[in-house]
Amino acid sequence: SKYRATKQEPERKFTELLTTQKMSEKIDAWVKSRDQNFYSIEYSWRKGEHTVQNSFNPDYFLKFGKYIVVIEIKADDDDSEENKAKYKWAQTHFEKLNEELSKTGIDQHYIFHFLSPGNYSEFVEYALNGKLFEHEFRSALELKLLS
Repeated sequence: SKYRATKQEPERKFTELLTTQKMSEKIDAWVKSRDQNFYSIEYSWRKGEHTVQNSFNPDYFLKFGKYIVVIEIKADDDDSEENKAKYKWAQTHFEKLNEELSKTGIDQHYIFHFLSPGNYSEFVEYALNGKLFEHEFRSALELKLLS
């Protein structure tokens, strides 16, 4: 299969969506990152009595003009405490990066999303209609992670 690089089913399905003709016409470029040593984001969370520090590599980087959309793929119901921490820390990471970019005058903006198969169609619809950046897109999983 041409999708061997994506071991997990949710990631494979997302890759299939990215390679459709309609999405290919909207995306300037995209990368499926490796599990390690690509673009690491540090986070910490409480596991029982202990604070755990770790890092993760977001799964995808999609370029739409000046926007870089960074995607972490999970199963629909994967709202674990660890994923809540990943989401919070990644949001902060990209907010700070965007602040630094704006200070330098670089016209580029990063947006981070947790995405699961239940919202793939909605995400694609926003992207195809050019509304991904005009409106505040939130996946159902992101809403769970914020609670």
